[in-house]
Amino acid sequence: MMHKEKEVVLITGANGLVARSLAQNLHEKYEVRFLTRKPVSRNEFHWNVEKGEMDACALKGVTHIIHLAGAGVGDKRWSKKRKEEILASRVNSTRLLLETLKREGISIVSFIAASAVGYYGTIPSEGGVDESSSPGANFLSHVCLEWERASLDYSGLGLFQKHIILRLGVVLSRQGGALPKMLTPIKYHLGAILGWGSQFMPWIHIADLCAVIAAAVEGRLKSGTYNAVAPEHVSNEEFTRLLAAVYGKRIFLPPIPGWFVKLLYGEASLLLLEGVPVSSQKLRDAGYSFQFPELRAALLDLKA
Repeated sequence: MMHKEKEVVLITGANGLVARSLAQNLHEKYEVRFLTRKPVSRNEFHWNVEKGEMDACALKGVTHIIHLAGAGVGDKRWSKKRKEEILASRVNSTRLLLETLKREGISIVSFIAASAVGYYGTIPSEGGVDESSSPGANFLSHVCLEWERASLDYSGLGLFQKHIILRLGVVLSRQGGALPKMLTPIKYHLGAILGWGSQFMPWIHIADLCAVIAAAVEGRLKSGTYNAVAPEHVSNEEFTRLLAAVYGKRIFLPPIPGWFVKLLYGEASLLLLEGVPVSSQKLRDAGYSFQFPELRAALLDLKA
């Protein structure tokens, strides 16, 4: 009996929080490859976005590309140089991928690109925002807009049959990202609400994000833009208090004033002090059912 060859999925952002979890999710059904600066295994291929280098062998037989690469937005202060890195790493990596596809004359089934809910900025909107809402006016909004445009510019060239953009919320994982950073002070009774605490924190469990991307690869999502966030809207205060409660802790300290957060983090403080409720109704209408629609269940599942 002949075995059907696995479809090939190429993932960028190999060292990021999402990529390795996603690979575990996909490896039984698909051959998974990575693009990385320093390949160490047979399924890893070299690329260097700054130098415009990419091993085209990575594209041989590829049917799907999942583009997650981009410099971290929350791990350094936003100097002028860092802001340039944040933007260029996303836009230039997208162009490098698609220019290489174009040059090699390769057409794939789907191009799935990450973006972020930072696209919407902090413009107040009664009832929240959805995929049809206008972009905001801050730096992150500009980054997301240019990031998405970089792949949209290639959408009419026949390089891919489907083009899906996922605007990610805060990804919750015990392996890294925001959750361990929030949890550490709480464990030592040093947790505190940030600013007024009313800013919303759109979030998604890592398992749901991987499942959403898998649904895109499997053809269960149509071309278009989707907000990859859980249905439940929570504020910074609600998130902080619930996280403490799940770990049997209490919040004793008063809220940290917004001006002090800005003093510590500069312009990057908007990651902590600003946020609007973001709807995932379009994703649910497409047939996706969240494993963790509510924050309490998500935090209990991730409790280390």
